[in-house]
Amino acid sequence: MKTVFLIADEIRAETNGKQTVLGLYPDHTLLIEDAPAPSDVPQAINRLSILINISDVPEGEHEFKGRILDPSGNVSGNPLDFGKLSVAKGTSRSFIVGLQNFVLSGKVTYQFNLEIDGESYPCPFYIVDRSGD
Repeated sequence: MKTVFLIADEIRAETNGKQTVLGLYPDHTLLIEDAPAPSDVPQAINRLSILINISDVPEGEHEFKGRILDPSGNVSGNPLDFGKLSVAKGTSRSFIVGLQNFVLSGKVTYQFNLEIDGESYPCPFYIVDRSGD
């Protein structure tokens, strides 16, 4: 199977089968700036979208799930259950995951895991301070 992951500010599915991608992070690196905030308010990204495209999937029904892992390997947010979906020969499947107010645990590496029939396909993404600190 082949998997392609895109990470952007916003990804929308269009009626013609295309996806519109705004604010693409081509190397999966999100540059953020430290904003002054009260110490009891966690830093968050207002919106973040992940597009997952899977091709060369064996024909038949497959179970698709997803989860985001924090830097410690713990599940961040709710696990995603895309359900059991049939895949016809020669076709692909795409999923768009939209995250709102994604709370950060610092400038670190997160990982989106797509699971197909229990097998994991990882996509790491990186949170980096724009100032270089």
